[in-house]
Amino acid sequence: MIAKLDYEDLNGYGIQAVVNKKTVNLHMYVITNEFNIKDAIFTLAGNRYVVAIEYNGSLDVLRGLNYNGLNVIIKHSIENRSRQEIEDFIQEVQQINSFTKIILKVAKDFSDMREVLDFSKKYRGIAFCGGYLLRIPGAKIGCVQLEDIQVGKHGLKTNIICEGCACIMESKELADFADAVFLTKEEVLASMPRNVSVSAAPREKKSMSGLFEIDARMSNF
Repeated sequence: MIAKLDYEDLNGYGIQAVVNKKTVNLHMYVITNEFNIKDAIFTLAGNRYVVAIEYNGSLDVLRGLNYNGLNVIIKHSIENRSRQEIEDFIQEVQQINSFTKIILKVAKDFSDMREVLDFSKKYRGIAFCGGYLLRIPGAKIGCVQLEDIQVGKHGLKTNIICEGCACIMESKELADFADAVFLTKEEVLASMPRNVSVSAAPREKKSMSGLFEIDARMSNF
């Protein structure tokens, strides 16, 4: 489970909560701005429960910034934007800092998988969220993808059909976890599974059975 929160509200190194009657360490999606992005990267570097750091602010702040292996993302709405405008933005961001992941936010009724596949093939470091999309091979879907999960990905069940939020794991606002508590770095490390191995973690084999449940909105694909 992913907890979304502002960096200013993160009063510790990790977050613990009860999910399905079990106490677990939550994965964290941390939202930053141009005034705290550098501090967030310095503080959270190496934290395996941080799945994404969303940045909002001037792109110039990211120029030459070392992300220390963290998944730093920028969300960009492409509703009512021409293809040229979208590509210009992608190229601008990648010239400033090529390690930035660009999340292209689509309209609620967007379902053009040909467009998703085309952009996914053409550009490294982009992904789509929103709309009505399919998590199929070659399509980069979601702010948080399987490779961004470093702890607890074993046995993770994913949906092929994505409506709205397309993160690989269910996410909620921190305020929605009524029993959430912050943990120190020592407490996070002590509670981490002993057999964690990022490099050895197997990639999930996705079932294609869900494709038979696609409704008429995808009939043009």
